[in-house]
Amino acid sequence: MLIALTANPASADDEFLREMIRYSEALEQRILAEGRPLTDAEKELARRANIQDVDRVRLLVLDSVPLPESEILRRHLEEIGFLELIPRARGTAKGYGIILTPAGLGRPRYLAHELVHVGQYERLGGIAPLMKRHLPELKAGGYRNSVLEEEAYRLAPGIVDSSTANP
Repeated sequence: MLIALTANPASADDEFLREMIRYSEALEQRILAEGRPLTDAEKELARRANIQDVDRVRLLVLDSVPLPESEILRRHLEEIGFLELIPRARGTAKGYGIILTPAGLGRPRYLAHELVHVGQYERLGGIAPLMKRHLPELKAGGYRNSVLEEEAYRLAPGIVDSSTANP
């Protein structure tokens, strides 16, 4: 594990954080530029996910979530077992941008899950503050054990179920 072998682990963590913020901000900008606004039904899901600025959210459908170009970031993500998850992901959220794959697009719970993440970005103050919290969780316990992921998995079914119960 390279982080453990680094002379200054704090600087490795700082490097990981900087690269992840850079990747996330660039991906958000791409989604905001190329993505479409949410439909009325999707906006209702966003409201149920407690997103304050629903009209800023954009959705981009891509065949897969783009891997980071940065070799430094790839190395860090590989070290925590996260790099291999990206090609299999059905979606991701970066700030107000959401990517869904065709496999995720027709499944409202996938969108609801990503909308919860958009709400987290809002609540925590943007990409940098969210990443400062999320990366240590990913490193310590992995993807499914992070507090932010657990929240998204827990809330998404209720967001979808409540929207179908109250059209």
